[in-house]
Amino acid sequence: MGLLMPKPKPTILLTRPEAQSKEFAEALRAGGFDGEIVISPLIDVRSTGVEVALSRDAQVAFTSRNALDFVTPQPRIAWCVGDKTAEKANGLGWRARSANGDVDQLFELIADAAPKTEIVHLRGEHSRGALVDRLNDQGIPARDVVVYQQVALDLTKAAKGVLSGNSPLLVPLFSPRSAALIALQGPFTPPLCVVAMSEAVAAELEGIELGEIHVAKAPTAEAMCKSVLSLVSSA
Repeated sequence: MGLLMPKPKPTILLTRPEAQSKEFAEALRAGGFDGEIVISPLIDVRSTGVEVALSRDAQVAFTSRNALDFVTPQPRIAWCVGDKTAEKANGLGWRARSANGDVDQLFELIADAAPKTEIVHLRGEHSRGALVDRLNDQGIPARDVVVYQQVALDLTKAAKGVLSGNSPLLVPLFSPRSAALIALQGPFTPPLCVVAMSEAVAAELEGIELGEIHVAKAPTAEAMCKSVLSLVSSA
């Protein structure tokens, strides 16, 4: 009887901005993954240079941690899409309240509180969920201020190498924008497995020939990490 050869571990390709990719890579290592991780950011986050003018009683909303890097912290209420965003906001001096989920849950959290003051959504140039429009429809005054750009980047040589190789490849995707950008890189040579943070992220990959698409159980970095580690352990 011949020996059964072990299956090769998949390479994990991370395409978030550099700092967030490194943070996720550390979480994967802490979870026991010891295979190859390639980091190739598809988006560079840059300030728009806009000055954010807030009235005395205004509250703010963050649907991404990135926006926190481009706004002067203030001790006012900050509605945050998830716990990681809220944790960072609190650390900077905001009075954060977390929806612990996605934009839909953030909208519900704010709508239930029914604040009488203006909500200023501080965001990037690409945003989903129509938070401001939905709040205005509920009679809650709200407006958008775009504080950062999301500039598309080319894949690194290492990333192009794994995408054109033959080894199994696992790609966690955290936003519709990053999913749309990775879709432009196809067709893909290796068996490509994608872990999408939400159905909205997965929808950007419709019509793209992939091996598998899995959607995380919750739109959080923790759920994404668990999904990736689960797939790696079963590979």
